[in-house]
Amino acid sequence: MGYRQWRLGAGPGCIAVALAVTVWASMIGLDDARGETPAAPVPDPLTLTDALAYAKHPHPQADNVRLQFEIARLQLDSVRAANNPRIVLDAIPRMAERTNNPASGLEDDSFLQLRLSVPIYDFGRTKSRRAAAIETVAAQELRWLDTVQYRKLAILEGYLNVLLADMRYAIDNEVMTLAFLRFDRLRERRDLFDQVSEIDVIEAESVYRDAFARRTRSQLDRQRFRLLLASALGTPSDIPGELAPADISVWTERAIPDFETSVQYALQSNPRLLAAQKRLAAADAATATAAAAYRPTLNAEVELSEYQRSTGSRDDVRASLNLSIPLYQGSNHRVARSIAQAEANQIRAELQQLQFDVRDELFGLLQELQVATVERTAAATRETYRDLYMDRSRTLYEMEMRADLGDAQAKLLEASWLSRRADFKLAVTWAQLDALLGRPVIPESIMESEP
Repeated sequence: MGYRQWRLGAGPGCIAVALAVTVWASMIGLDDARGETPAAPVPDPLTLTDALAYAKHPHPQADNVRLQFEIARLQLDSVRAANNPRIVLDAIPRMAERTNNPASGLEDDSFLQLRLSVPIYDFGRTKSRRAAAIETVAAQELRWLDTVQYRKLAILEGYLNVLLADMRYAIDNEVMTLAFLRFDRLRERRDLFDQVSEIDVIEAESVYRDAFARRTRSQLDRQRFRLLLASALGTPSDIPGELAPADISVWTERAIPDFETSVQYALQSNPRLLAAQKRLAAADAATATAAAAYRPTLNAEVELSEYQRSTGSRDDVRASLNLSIPLYQGSNHRVARSIAQAEANQIRAELQQLQFDVRDELFGLLQELQVATVERTAAATRETYRDLYMDRSRTLYEMEMRADLGDAQAKLLEASWLSRRADFKLAVTWAQLDALLGRPVIPESIMESEP
C-alpha cells in the first residue's frame, strides 16, 4: 500500500511545503525517480537520453538519501498519530478474599474494562513536534532532489568522457599507424637498398613505439571511462558499448550571467541551502518542543467496566477529564532544552558556512565558464585552420609537390578532439552551475532533441 493511501492526513503547513517542493521536483522528474524502477539492460548504441533515464533507477548513493526521506515521512506519521484516540481493553482474571469476611475464602474478583482516552490539549507540545517533523521531511526531500540532480550531472560527465575517450583512441590509432608506416618504409629502404642510416631507422622506430604506447593508453582509457559510466548508471556489470553523439549546443550558446545576480539567485534556490534552512526550522521547533515539556496535558477518558463481583465503590461507566501538571522534573528539562538549542545553533553555523561555500563555488564556476568559452573559441579557430591546411595538403599531394597528407590528417583529428573537449567542458560547467542554482541540470530541449 502506498504512502499516500495510508497516511493520516496533512496539516496546512505540510500541504504548503509539499506543494512547493512538488512543483520544483516535477521540473526534474522527481516523482518518477521515487519509484524502485529496476535498471534495464543498457541499450547499444546508448544515447544521452537513454543514459539520463538511469538517474531514476536504483543506485546506492541515491537510495541512501531516499531512505532517509522515507524515514522522515514515517516519523511525521508517528508524530501525527501521537494525539489519536487510544482504546485499551483490560481483561484481569483474579481471585480475592474479602477483608470484612475472611471466612468466605477466595472469591472470583475478575473484571473487564474498556477504556477510551482522547488527548485534548498539551499547550503547544504536539504542535512543535509536528512542525519539526514537517520541516525535517521537507529538508530530506530537498536533499533527495539535489541527489537526483547530481546523479544526472555524473551521468552527463561520464557520457561525454566516453565520447572523448573514443575520439582520443581514434586519433592515437591514426598517429600510430602513420608512424609505423614511416618506420616500415625506412626499414625496407635500409634493408633492400641501404639508402637510410641506422640512426634514422631507430629514430622512426622510437616515434612508432611512443605512438603505440599512447594508443595502448587510449585503448585502456576507453574501457576505464566505460566502467565509470556504468557505475554512474548504476549498472556496474553491464558496460556500455557504442555511444551515440550528443547534441550539446543548448549549453554552448548561453550567455554567462554576472556574479551578484547569480549569488542572489543561488541563495534563494540552491537545494543544499534550502535543505539547511529546513533543518534549522526543524531544530528551532525541536527547541520549542523541549521548552514545552513542563507544560500541562489535558486528556478525556471514558471507561466501561464489567465486574464479576459488585461492590458499592465500583462504577460500570465512568467519564473524566484528566489535567496533568508537572511540578518537578529536576534538571532534565533544562538539560534537554539546552541540548536542543545547541543543536539549532550548530545547524545555524553550518548554514552560514554553506552560504560561504556556495558563493565560492559559484565564483569558481563563473570563472571556469569564462575560461572555457575562450578555450572553445581558440579550439574552433584551430580546427578551422587545420581543416584548411588539410585541404591545401591534399591539393599539394595530388600535385605530387608534398607528401605530408598523413600528418595533416592526424593534426586535423587532434584539432577536432581539442574542439570537442572544449565544447564538453563548457557543457559540463554549465550543468554544474545549473545544479548549484537549483535549476534542471539537463534542459528539456536535450531530452526532446534525441530520438
